Amino acid sequence: MKTPVFDWDAFKQGKIVVHCDTEEKAKAFLRECEEEGLKWCSGDKPTHITTWEYAKEKTCYRHDCEGLVHSSTDYYTQKGYTIVPYTPTKPEPPKYYSGKVVCVASGMHHTKGKIYECKNGILDSDDGYNSGLLFSSLEELNQFPIPRFIELVEECRHDRS
Repeated sequence: MKTPVFDWDAFKQGKIVVHCDTEEKAKAFLRECEEEGLKWCSGDKPTHITTWEYAKEKTCYRHDCEGLVHSSTDYYTQKGYTIVPYTPTKPEPPKYYSGKVVCVASGMHHTKGKIYECKNGILDSDDGYNSGLLFSSLEELNQFPIPRFIELVEECRHDRS
């Protein structure tokens, strides 16, 4: 038997039910629902709650004329709905650290007291060196013994003249 394919139009018309067997998939699917402009029947944004705790690995979502509803695969199977397993249609973009940092302990490519910028996980250096490592947080960047960094906090100054 061929597995039915996910189709946003069919989902919005209530013709198919989407099964999310992990909480991560449920969160990803509900993010996509929000991007599609859908809401829960309560009027809340889809990312407001996953409802994962009710059916866990049997969690399913359906759209009816009122909005998003949820139940278990058992319920929707018993009612004769076509259940489609969720597979992300949009890959989750990697989340890497971006921000300005101050070097507080020098290393081979960084100078103590100097401000550096980290863009999408890539840290500037004095000499253009790039380790190839991508950092998702300042804490991850500081897991290495040298150099060490703190986040730069810039003051907002207002001219009161």
